[in-house]
Amino acid sequence: MTNAMPKPKLPFLHCYTTRHGKRVYYVRLSKREKGRGLRINDPVFRSEKFMEEYHAAVRGAPITATPIFAKDGQGTVGWLINLYKRSRAWCEDISQETRNMRGPFLQRMEETAGDLPLQAITRAKIEEGISVRSPNQGRHFFDTMRGLFKFALAHDLYNRNPTDGITVKKDNGEGHVPWSIEEIEQYERHWPLGTKQRLIFDIYLYTGLRRGD
Repeated sequence: MTNAMPKPKLPFLHCYTTRHGKRVYYVRLSKREKGRGLRINDPVFRSEKFMEEYHAAVRGAPITATPIFAKDGQGTVGWLINLYKRSRAWCEDISQETRNMRGPFLQRMEETAGDLPLQAITRAKIEEGISVRSPNQGRHFFDTMRGLFKFALAHDLYNRNPTDGITVKKDNGEGHVPWSIEEIEQYERHWPLGTKQRLIFDIYLYTGLRRGD
């Protein structure tokens, strides 16, 4: 019985085993791309040279002798997200509700693109991330990315914000229809004073709190 080959976790990277048992890696950016993609010449998975070739292939740039990012991961998406989550911009400047909303986007991005250089997050990639989501989720994704790269610019961690120039329309839905007086009275008859349902209802009705509160 042979052990299953571990799947590469780097985006766009595919691993194949030759008939001689040797593992080879290819970068394939699209399913419509013919063939296996661009082969990584360095055989040592995640070595400095391997990652240099990988990131160059993802960016579609010629491979150079200059490392794309430092050995400690500086200059990658995961590196920036980690700094952002420890900053005042994340911990103090936005509410807990906003952090709860944006946190999953950052976590997903770190899982799928954490090893990519910041240059790989282009305006086109942001547009794509918006378009594959619902209008409401797309807007929250945009706000998350805008806040992340706004932090990067403010602290000289990166030289541009890929969300610049993108406009996202707010949801034009009518929202929740307010209850009529008759409906309010019907609810109060069904849930009298002293019930939990009436207590919550009265709090919302007479204090003006938002759903998030």
